[in-house]
Amino acid sequence: MQALALNNARTATIVSFLVMLLTACASPPTVGTSGSSSQRSSVEAARSTQPVRVTAVIRGDPPTLNHNVNRATSLFSIPGGVEVQMLVSAGLGVVDDRGVVHAQLAEAVPSIENGLWKLHPDGKMETTWKIRENAQWHDGRPFRSDDLVFTAMLVRDKDLAVFRNVAFDAIGSVEAPDPLTVVVKWDRPFIDADTLFTPDLALPMPRHLLEEDYLQSKDTFFAQRYWAEDFVGTGPFRLREFVRSSRVSLSAFDRFPLGRPKIDEIEVLFIPDSNTLMANILSGAAELSLGRNISIEEALTLRDQWTTGDVKVTQDLWLSIFPQYISPTPAVIGDPNFRRALLRALDRRQMVDAFQGGLTGVADAFLSPDQPAYKDIESAIVRHEYDPRAAEQGLTELGYTKGSDGSLRDRSGQPLSVETRVTAATEVSRKAMFAVADSWQRLGVDVQTVVIPTQRTSDREYMATFPSFMFYRQSSQIQFLQIRHSSQAPLPQTNFVGQNYERYIDPAFDALIDRFYVTIPRDERMGILRQVVHNMTDEVHLLGLFYDGTPALMRKRLQNITPQQQGWNAYLWEAR
Repeated sequence: MQALALNNARTATIVSFLVMLLTACASPPTVGTSGSSSQRSSVEAARSTQPVRVTAVIRGDPPTLNHNVNRATSLFSIPGGVEVQMLVSAGLGVVDDRGVVHAQLAEAVPSIENGLWKLHPDGKMETTWKIRENAQWHDGRPFRSDDLVFTAMLVRDKDLAVFRNVAFDAIGSVEAPDPLTVVVKWDRPFIDADTLFTPDLALPMPRHLLEEDYLQSKDTFFAQRYWAEDFVGTGPFRLREFVRSSRVSLSAFDRFPLGRPKIDEIEVLFIPDSNTLMANILSGAAELSLGRNISIEEALTLRDQWTTGDVKVTQDLWLSIFPQYISPTPAVIGDPNFRRALLRALDRRQMVDAFQGGLTGVADAFLSPDQPAYKDIESAIVRHEYDPRAAEQGLTELGYTKGSDGSLRDRSGQPLSVETRVTAATEVSRKAMFAVADSWQRLGVDVQTVVIPTQRTSDREYMATFPSFMFYRQSSQIQFLQIRHSSQAPLPQTNFVGQNYERYIDPAFDALIDRFYVTIPRDERMGILRQVVHNMTDEVHLLGLFYDGTPALMRKRLQNITPQQQGWNAYLWEAR
């Protein structure tokens, strides 16, 4: 904790220095209180007619305005990329911060009650979407059902792996009986069918702008200027300018079907450095953060200095250790008893206090306690409490013994050695890796730590074939379950594309996931989820450490912006 205090002090000093620089160079001139009443009235009148502008900041540097396309060039989600996408793109529906689907470009969200979601006796389904007649692309072209048929063709094309999702395997056909209607026929049930053609699943793409490029060359499809400088979407804000590695400038889309946004202009700055990001917030150069941005430690420092804004912490992510399941080194990593022993050697509560300021909790399961389904699965979680003696006993039962130097060796006399990897981009992951290494070394394990340079993360084969353990931050929401399926494993035959980074492949576990996503009755579905969570925590598929809090930075004059799922209601955002 002394080190934490020193880090806080150092961060505060750096931030204060950067604030002084930014304030001196970039602060707008202030209007004085002197002068006649007529002069003051003129100033106030001019202010009332000026566009309402908001400057936001993200920690990432997105190469495009499409989240899936960004993933084609980077193994990881780009911080803020999803949120920026939601500003410029809209779907038939959108999921809010409580997991409820709302209609956007469609008149209504399909449901059993309104008759737009039909379940057939043979297990097949049918969902119907009615498009709002006034829905348009930003270039003025009407948004119609043929755009959705085209989108379905793209996302189901196995040559375009960046759009790959297990949900698409359940689709039989996508038909457009008229320009404002699309009917999706499902070969089997899928619980999230009402999120199709939303930002969560198959975000609509313009046929009139992309079809020719798609048909001519799939190899160069994602190199088109459309995805960045020439982007045309359907969201509440339209693109004015995209400056790579710098910013994106947006204007309110007057013809957004749900109403013109209350904010006229939004500029989003791309600032990968956390200290520079905080300095921009404190100086007033930016007043809103989108997506993952700064650490909890930095947020606590910022909260004490930022009197004009609020810092809110959400638990959208969890930090865990991913074992390698394909030819791991050493092979014992594939034994759940070994993984249980290593997990029991970790004082994860101390990590929460040190790295999260005590604001989050130990991640015994991937779902965080603030998720709606957590109460349904809580009792199914198998918890592996901190117990160094039990950890040592577990390794002894696997045949490891300690030598006079305190190191563990197997029956053949070979030392127990593992490698842990983490990317350079995430500070909390680096700190956690070294804390874990220290704990395992005290247990007698030889630990080699590797910090992967950012430029190496685009090498998908290298990232997928780590020998022992990799530290990852992932979603702590129910959607995380989709990428645990074997079909998401990055393998040579998929060009190492996929988000099942540990490459855990088990047909029985896949069957559980498949059953979960086709079971419509909630009670029955939650029963399957309990089995999934029990299996994952009992077998220790992943070594969960703690929920990583995501600070949301927001100036107090901003209204109607939720700290979670930012952007879902951007047309309602206000700046007072």
